[in-house]
Amino acid sequence: SSSLFDRLYQEAKNQNKTTHETNQSMDRALVWTSVVFLSTVLLLLQLVAVGIWQEQGEATVARTFRPHIDAMSSALEPEFGEGSQRVESQEVDDLAQSKFVATMDSPEGGDTTVDVQSDMLVVWSSGDSTYQLWQSALLACSLKAQGEHNFLRILHRNVNFRRHRQAEQRRYASRRFPHTDRYYLIDRIPTFLTRDYSYMHHDNYVPYNRILGLRDLLAHLRSTRSLGHVKQLCILDPDMICTSRVTQRARDGSPLGSLHVFLDVTKMTEFVEGNHTFVGRAWAPLLITLDDLERILQCWEGKTARIREATHNWIAEMWAYNLCASEAGIQHRYVDTLQVLPPAGPALADAHRFNFFHYAYPLEVGSWRWDKHDFLRAESTVPGPIELGGSQQERSVVPPGISTFVSVFNHAMEQCDAFKTHDWRA
Repeated sequence: SSSLFDRLYQEAKNQNKTTHETNQSMDRALVWTSVVFLSTVLLLLQLVAVGIWQEQGEATVARTFRPHIDAMSSALEPEFGEGSQRVESQEVDDLAQSKFVATMDSPEGGDTTVDVQSDMLVVWSSGDSTYQLWQSALLACSLKAQGEHNFLRILHRNVNFRRHRQAEQRRYASRRFPHTDRYYLIDRIPTFLTRDYSYMHHDNYVPYNRILGLRDLLAHLRSTRSLGHVKQLCILDPDMICTSRVTQRARDGSPLGSLHVFLDVTKMTEFVEGNHTFVGRAWAPLLITLDDLERILQCWEGKTARIREATHNWIAEMWAYNLCASEAGIQHRYVDTLQVLPPAGPALADAHRFNFFHYAYPLEVGSWRWDKHDFLRAESTVPGPIELGGSQQERSVVPPGISTFVSVFNHAMEQCDAFKTHDWRA
């Protein structure tokens, strides 16, 4: 009986041990299951948080970092100071995913506002800084005031379109994010939206935006058959004010332009390909047929990159344009009345003889000074009406070009609703 008792005791002991080990295994499995479950929940919460940040945080990030980015860019080149972020090379491909047209009637994208009955479309390129937004608003208002409604701004935004295009369209449709639509005045200015090309060719050079923005726009208008009767473009800079509607027209092989004497292209002979005896000095305002522009676009970007690499000159884009025109056998005609650059200029009564006032340079009379670049350095501000300061004696000898420009500028601002109702603090 003692032996039987020992055997039963040993079996019970073994059974208890097995049960204990089984319970331990089940406890460990339960712990690991709980850990995996909690980790999954945390991961999902993180993904949701990232999604919310991408949807709602872009405006805050832009407001926080925009002035610093702009300040860095403007320190290099004050004339083109809007900020830009690096665009990876793979993001430059696939134009179909890189842009859409937003207009006043269709802010979520759709048909362009091109007047199918007009033979000319007025266009200009702009960055997304406040500095160039107020210039675009002023130009758009002045064009409308002179009866020119067939215009389009090419807006370059610092976003990864491959990742954000659907979110961008949702924002335009819902209008919940004023920083992405109303702040950029897309609800006020007919706009073609494309990416920022400033960092093409491993270079921080904002004028690539104009070249590649025009390329994108032409490709879009042709692919969507939105051109109507448009046969030519009038290419402007954003820092212009229209004082009379453009009635001149270019011909194939003979664009119209403004003569810019500082474009000494004789220094660029090493970049001329072939035997060309004439190289022009034309620049904006430019009136050019679509066929001529497409011929120039074939080499404009590449030649700009070559000149930039060799000289690092800020007007490489302008030199390249004229060299490409020469190589294509295109010769510009210069029109004196296309623009005036203050402080040069006529008396106010003759301002209508010029199509555009181009306020590219600082204006000074004695101790008084006005410079558009002052508003680049103070990113959150926009100009108000210009008041001629200085002493009474200084004001009595103000050149006609400056006093006329002040009147033209203030009149354009007075007619522009954006300066009265728009919230520039976004």
